[in-house]
Amino acid sequence: MKRLWLLSLVAVLVLSCSTNYGPPGNPCANGVPRSTSNRPIICVDDRNLANIKTSPYETRAKKSSPIRWFTMSGNGGLSIVFDDDTCVKRAEVNCDRGSGCKAILTGESAVGTRCHYSVRLTRNNEKGEEDPIIIIDPGMYDEKDIDPFSQ
Repeated sequence: MKRLWLLSLVAVLVLSCSTNYGPPGNPCANGVPRSTSNRPIICVDDRNLANIKTSPYETRAKKSSPIRWFTMSGNGGLSIVFDDDTCVKRAEVNCDRGSGCKAILTGESAVGTRCHYSVRLTRNNEKGEEDPIIIIDPGMYDEKDIDPFSQ
């Protein structure tokens, strides 16, 4: 009986150690999370489509960094459009989740470059738009910097 109990305990411990318990799904669901210029996370407050807000409005990002946007509600209709290909190639923006988008900054932009883009939401025949900015920070993306939302 003790062996069976011990084996059960070992199995539970092994499974719990191998499971990724990072934050599930939408990191913006409970407010704006801390993020770094290595892996920026931008939240889109979509509670009022006539007046959407991105947070942070000005985001700093290192060259070649992955950037992610999430609607705070988790509802869809989100799209991201950059003014030109200087910072992010238009074909590289992926919004297939509807409530989240992702892109990777090019490694070609100079430090201090201001990357202009539009956040657009379309839902139930209503539209919202805001034009925030990403500013290129010194340094390059470091993939060893662990991202708790990389699921």
